[in-house]
Amino acid sequence: MAQREIKFRAWLIKDEIFLDDFMLNSQGMMYVIDYWGKKPYYVDPDDRILEQYTGLKDKNGVEIYEGDIVSASIYGLIEKGVVEYSQFGEWVVGNIRLNQVIANVIGNIHENPELLEAE
Repeated sequence: MAQREIKFRAWLIKDEIFLDDFMLNSQGMMYVIDYWGKKPYYVDPDDRILEQYTGLKDKNGVEIYEGDIVSASIYGLIEKGVVEYSQFGEWVVGNIRLNQVIANVIGNIHENPELLEAE
């Protein structure tokens, strides 16, 4: 069995941007690398949200991360929701296992929360 790539992205709450170029030490301390030309600096855990890569890509080849909003199709039904890690060790959208569907990343919970509003 092939192992999936382990990587994270970070949402900086105050700056409202995603970063994927940072260091995280064994104590969970995060340092941003060359952020807007500044020297590396510490980011407080309360000022960021880490989201893990699922190891999956959507139908267009876009990497799917925890916190992404996807449209997933299974058996002709379309489910729209947030990618989460379930208590059973699987990436899910609602009650659907993400590895068993054709998914399309349409946004994320930080930049596009309006996508989750009822239609």
